[in-house]
Amino acid sequence: PRPTEVFVRPTAPAFTPRPILTPVRTPLPTNFATTISVPDRPTRTNMPTDYFFVRPTGSQISTPPGRDPTMRPVLAGPGNCDNPSITRDECKASIYCEWVLISGQKNYCQFGPPVPPTLRPSFPPTDKPTFGPTFEPTPRPSFEPTLKPAPWPTVSPITLVPSPSPTLTSTERPTLSPTFITPDPTTSPTIKPTFNPTESPSYKPSSSPSNKPSSSPTQTPSAKPSTQPSSSPTTSSEPSQTPSLSPTLSSKPTLSTSPTYSPTKTHFPTLPEYEYKRPQRVDIRWTPWDNLDRDIQIEVSEALGYNRNNWNNLKTNDVEKLRWSDLSERKRTAATLLGFDKWSWNCWINNFESFSWRQLYEWELTPYLESLGWNSQRWNGQNGPPILKQNSWDDLTSEQQESAMQLCFYKTSYDELNIVEYGLGYPISRPAARFVPWANLDSEMRATMEQTLGYNELSWNIPGLNPMELKGWFQMNDSEKRGAEAINCTDSCWDCWQAQYNTYGWQDLVNRGHDEAYAALGWTESSWCGESGAPATNKRSWNELTEQEQLNATELCLDQFNWDQNSLEVNTEPFPFIQPPLRYKQWSSLTFGQQQIAMTALLYKEETWDNVGTADIEMRSFDDLTDFQKTYAVELGFYEKTWDCFQNHYRAEPWRDLSPDVRVASEILGWNQSSWGITKPTPNSYDKSWDTLSTEEQAAATNLCHFDNIWPGGASDQLVGSFLQEGVKSQAAQMLPKAAIVASIHVLMHIFI
Repeated sequence: PRPTEVFVRPTAPAFTPRPILTPVRTPLPTNFATTISVPDRPTRTNMPTDYFFVRPTGSQISTPPGRDPTMRPVLAGPGNCDNPSITRDECKASIYCEWVLISGQKNYCQFGPPVPPTLRPSFPPTDKPTFGPTFEPTPRPSFEPTLKPAPWPTVSPITLVPSPSPTLTSTERPTLSPTFITPDPTTSPTIKPTFNPTESPSYKPSSSPSNKPSSSPTQTPSAKPSTQPSSSPTTSSEPSQTPSLSPTLSSKPTLSTSPTYSPTKTHFPTLPEYEYKRPQRVDIRWTPWDNLDRDIQIEVSEALGYNRNNWNNLKTNDVEKLRWSDLSERKRTAATLLGFDKWSWNCWINNFESFSWRQLYEWELTPYLESLGWNSQRWNGQNGPPILKQNSWDDLTSEQQESAMQLCFYKTSYDELNIVEYGLGYPISRPAARFVPWANLDSEMRATMEQTLGYNELSWNIPGLNPMELKGWFQMNDSEKRGAEAINCTDSCWDCWQAQYNTYGWQDLVNRGHDEAYAALGWTESSWCGESGAPATNKRSWNELTEQEQLNATELCLDQFNWDQNSLEVNTEPFPFIQPPLRYKQWSSLTFGQQQIAMTALLYKEETWDNVGTADIEMRSFDDLTDFQKTYAVELGFYEKTWDCFQNHYRAEPWRDLSPDVRVASEILGWNQSSWGITKPTPNSYDKSWDTLSTEEQAAATNLCHFDNIWPGGASDQLVGSFLQEGVKSQAAQMLPKAAIVASIHVLMHIFI
């Protein structure tokens, strides 16, 4: 049997106690029957919605003789904390209130979090009725504000009033904004430059230039080149004796009055203006061999000579030494099937290594090669490769890495690494044993993972669900470390691949050099410490990140799999995610423990469980659940993606937060930005039966995790009992293969765009 989570506060003269739900667990006696009931309707209360009060059917529990009570007496109830007449002693003595001290202002009492119990409850609730009614929880937030505001603010300000005059000494840290801002720039520059240049340019330029140039040129060029030369060109009656370092570019040929003593020597002629733009990355080349479709494997094997070894290890197949023009018609067809064209193949596969220096000069690629130590003689094999060619990616400077990226190099291709272990360039090789599906693990490994690290099938296949992955290596005990060693992931590997350095403080990230990658993803010290909200990238999918953001995420051992919380289990269903089977069992088929979780934590009853879409909890998004509810939702087989898709079909999410494919599917069914919402009426398509929906509407509905058995317009009121248990797929699963649905959605997305 599941442990109970109910304890009762002792009686007090001024307030009637009531039981509340907390994570304190006490084993149930063997003869314990269900004594917790869920309110039939929501009632208004001035209590926070994060605290769930449960009304027992039994009477109050008295303290057994000879033992201390489980809580100190209640002298003030939660509704009396904001009473101006309450004294300090009464406030401090109450478990619901806290006394707020503010320098220079009147101290006051406010509602505070309840004090945890000192002892577990003595006995389970009795079957006798209580003497009076208890407060009932609201299953969802109220739509109206409270009747009157609190007399004082709930959070005290940092400072009371500004100081009358500025301080004489500077603060420990610079302020975020200047003390005062002038509306216009100053009329003249400062007399002397500052000791150190600022990291970013000033908000407005000065009205006149400085008298002298800076002592050293800037590290980066200006945003746009000037359209006019710095000074007028000089003229001479006779030509120069030696050629210039590089040919000049002019729209008209120049004429001289007399010939030069000797012909000038240049490597290449003057070229017209040209701007190089790197082709878009073809992601399929960075996909491990085992993750490719079987048809793709056969095609690239027969036409391009790939196999598992030379596909996973870059630069080991001879076909990658050929440029596009050297490929046969058969090879070009196979390369086109992968998504390549002339420029993307020459860049991402060949890295322009089969072209001459002259051709690269015409395409303006030689500056990138020169920053990596190449010149025409070295490139043509006369003086040997540069020293930088012998260095690894990590030895290059940031400017050199940027030049290599313009030539379509990443760490994996530059160092010729295995894409299974290093992806786009992981700092630590990927622990392969951790990413084997649960069904493919042997029984011994499963037992080890369950006993040492607390994994089960769901938390193993979906990254980020196991609380153990929130621990750093230094926080783990010996047994947990032995479990990590079983999958060949210890200390630095665990902190990167399992925890993504989440247990580090910001200063620890700075000391270890991980702050730059997180800062590039939008994190700051305040957001990392929870003082401000998470950055916008935290809600984006992997494909919505820019290339640079993906590379920074790679530095933190994040890839598309763990960023998007994809499943290790192969999804053969027509839905975007694997259907949570436990939700579609009838109430009578659930175990006693599962019923207790559904009833106490998620406020289900048998009626609302068996009638999908009628429970109040299903109108909330996963983010709106409390941490307590999220924990038990995972125990019932849900996580964020499956909850938001199968429980409320994304309708609890704001329209602006929907992914592009979900938004397109919603528009096909008749939704738009103004009509979207969990409390809004559904479009006319929801009144149709499943059979009368068009193919596009069925595909869109399936993409929102609807299917025929629960479709509002064609489903029976009672849940179809065991269609999953008996292995019978819904009509949607039989008619709409996953590939067809994805293809339909992508075609419709292009049409809408």
